[in-house]
Amino acid sequence: MVRERVIRVMRSAASVLCVTLTGHESALPRLLAPALRTAVDTASEAFRQNRDDLLEQLAEIEELLDEAEAGGGPAAMERLRSRGKLPIRERIANVIDPNS
Repeated sequence: MVRERVIRVMRSAASVLCVTLTGHESALPRLLAPALRTAVDTASEAFRQNRDDLLEQLAEIEELLDEAEAGGGPAAMERLRSRGKLPIRERIANVIDPNS
């Protein structure tokens, strides 16, 4: 549940950033205030490099979130189960009322 909220916020921020970074203002949602003018040159090599670096970091964060959701991966899950323990997500699911 928390992960979904984090991903939703990150994806919305990433999509706005990506649209902003590409310079396609028409794809942005309507804002209450007029868009600010910028002196950023979206065609410059430095801009492209920064954009690529940012997108790479966002992809890495997405991978880390997926790994965390998977409980650290198959080896970590097997280690927990071999000790007779349940992963945290399963423990929480067993405690929470499904209709709440």
